[in-house]
Amino acid sequence: MLRHALRQCALFAECTDAEVAAVLPLLGERAVPAGTVIVGEGEPATELFVILRGRVEVTKRAPGGQEHRLTFLGDGTTFGELTLVDRGPRSASVRAVEPTTVAVLAMAALDRATAGDPATRGRMLYGLAAHLARRLRGVSEVTAAALQHELELAETRVRMGTFLTYVVFILVGYGFVLRMVVDFAKTAADTTVVTIPILLGLAVPLWVMMRRSGEPLATYGVTRRNAGPAARDGFVWSIPMLIAAIALKIALVRSVAGLDDAPVFALGGFRDPTVPAGHAWFALWMSLAYVAMVPLQELIARGALQTSLQRFLAGPHATVMAIVLADAMFVASHLYLSTTFALIAMLPGLLWGWLYARHGTLIAPIVSHALLGWWTLFALGFDRLLM
Repeated sequence: MLRHALRQCALFAECTDAEVAAVLPLLGERAVPAGTVIVGEGEPATELFVILRGRVEVTKRAPGGQEHRLTFLGDGTTFGELTLVDRGPRSASVRAVEPTTVAVLAMAALDRATAGDPATRGRMLYGLAAHLARRLRGVSEVTAAALQHELELAETRVRMGTFLTYVVFILVGYGFVLRMVVDFAKTAADTTVVTIPILLGLAVPLWVMMRRSGEPLATYGVTRRNAGPAARDGFVWSIPMLIAAIALKIALVRSVAGLDDAPVFALGGFRDPTVPAGHAWFALWMSLAYVAMVPLQELIARGALQTSLQRFLAGPHATVMAIVLADAMFVASHLYLSTTFALIAMLPGLLWGWLYARHGTLIAPIVSHALLGWWTLFALGFDRLLM
């Protein structure tokens, strides 16, 4: 086993059978449990290791103390080879990622065994040089690929940052427009009358910006990829909120004065004798118009806002922050209806943001948004309770 391992090892590739046989007695096997640090960065370098079975990871500490993984090593590879020429401190740490068996060669024992045989040591150094040359070539290729990837990420962040800036300016501008139509919104028979032109005014310039951003439309969730699972998730994850909305309506009917006779299922007023039939039919058509506008709402909130934030922000919590910020910014545009309505709308908005991040397509949030919106506003009549 040890002889075969040494023969597979680049370090001993130039050694003769007799030289390999001379080294074998100097090796000792060591079983290393998963998670064990075999060598630590900064420790004295006194041993060379050959992996017989298992897998290890090589890590390096950054100046700030954070560890970064450099590579993985498996059967037949070596680490600690530089001890042949340099007994300085270890330049990296090596940790077993699974149960591993290594052959250990103490440098002091190798020095004694090759003290009168410089040819053996010379061939080992030649094998080390060839091994390091191959490793350096591989590192150069990996470094070039990493630099190219970082460059592409930087360019993407610049594009998304520019896009996000325009999006924020558009939302601020429409914030002033919304403030000017507050009085009309309060007197309109249905707030959808106000919402539709506002959504169109937001969506059209954003769509133009998406087409000119240099990114494919799929980047903004405009894709049918994974449509089936996305639609199914949008429906399934909406069910608990549909049930919660019914429970909330029942609680309001039973506890709020003036709602004693209100039906749980308003259906736009069809079940309320105090609502004229014409108003009920108008509410039905407006609810269908609302559903038709849901894709535009999701294009703005998730496609434009959340996507640009996800691509622009960095860090382990970038997606969560993008979901919350995009939802908060879009919900703020509903404050002209009522503060209560805007705050309640934020809860399902977080669900839609998560669905979008999960599937990468607007189909999932569109399905959920259309279902929950129609259910709460038309079927249960929450718009009349919260405005």
